[in-house]
Amino acid sequence: MKTNHLCVSRILAAAVIIAAISMILIVHPAAAEATRLDFENYNIACSIVSQKLWVSDGGVVHIRDRELNSVVTSNSEYFAGPGHIFANANLFNPAMGIGTYFGTLDIYPTAYPEGYWFGHWSMQITENGYQGLARLKGYGSLQGMLAFSTLTPLPPTVLANYKDLCGGNQPIAGTYVEGYYLVPGGE
Repeated sequence: MKTNHLCVSRILAAAVIIAAISMILIVHPAAAEATRLDFENYNIACSIVSQKLWVSDGGVVHIRDRELNSVVTSNSEYFAGPGHIFANANLFNPAMGIGTYFGTLDIYPTAYPEGYWFGHWSMQITENGYQGLARLKGYGSLQGMLAFSTLTPLPPTVLANYKDLCGGNQPIAGTYVEGYYLVPGGE
C-alpha cells in the first residue's frame, strides 16, 4: 500500500513539474517585446468558503475544491487587492503539512478595478523543504500581462502579523510571493 502511495506521489510531482515547465516554454516568446518588472506579495487566506475533505486508506488527507477568500498586499499596485484561492491537496503528513498542493487563484487589484489576474499554482512540501510556483495571466485592463512567481508558505507565527487583513482573525494560510510580471510594449 505504501509503495502505491509513493508511486502516486512521484507521478503527481512529475505532472506538476511538467506542467510548470510547459507553461514557461509556451509563454516566454512574448517576453522579447515586453518590459519585465519585479514584485513581492503576501497572499493571505482569511476564510474558507467551501471544501470537500476526506481521509483515504493509509491516512492521506485529501482536500478538493477548497475556496478561500484572500487579501493580497504587494509592493506593486498591479497586485494589491482582494482575491480567491481555489485549492486541492494530498497531505501525506497533515501534522507537518507535508504533501502536494495545487489549484487556481485570482486577484482583483484595487488600483485597476476593470482588471484581474487568473492563473495556476502548485506547491510541494517535503521533509526537506518546499517548492512552489504560480503563473498568472492578466484580463480586462491587465490584458496581455503575464506574471511568474515562486511561493513560500508562511508559518502561523508569521500569519499572526496579518490578522488585521482578516478582520482581526488568524489567517487560515498564506504565502510570500516573489516574482516578475511582463507588460507588453513597456509600462
